[in-house]
Amino acid sequence: LGGNLLPPQILLIPVSKISESLGLYDSLYALIGVQVGFGVGFYVFVLHGFMRSIPAEIQQAAVIDGAGPWQIYRRIIMPLTTPALAALSALSFTWIFNDLLWAITVLRTDTKMPITASLIGLQGQYVSMWNVIAAGSVIAAAPTVIVFLRFQRHFVAGLNLGAVK
Repeated sequence: LGGNLLPPQILLIPVSKISESLGLYDSLYALIGVQVGFGVGFYVFVLHGFMRSIPAEIQQAAVIDGAGPWQIYRRIIMPLTTPALAALSALSFTWIFNDLLWAITVLRTDTKMPITASLIGLQGQYVSMWNVIAAGSVIAAAPTVIVFLRFQRHFVAGLNLGAVK
């Protein structure tokens, strides 16, 4: 969790060297590892705060009804955390899909680059086809908009849950 306090730019060279030494450089596994490593702390922090806001009486009532720990988790806690999970899913998809910094750090092959990193290749040193870059930007933004529209109801509910006591 303390790693989230560091700016990610500080870790560019160490992550690049570690991915080289592990044999993961220029593979999607390196990019996935970086995204998971940087995201888990934030996701745990948000879900921890959300799950602590679930009243203990709900869990106690389930215990009285004879539910075990896994049943309480699966049938009570998880359905109650649907708004928070949907909000985190939409946020993480947006962050990962639009990530440029780590993609150009751990990947070199053009075919493995995500679309946001591939847009850099469309810009030339002396001449740029701005109409093609604009079209690529719209195509790159479309999946993020679709995911947000799909989870909009849960996203707004998840962000507003802890706002008012």
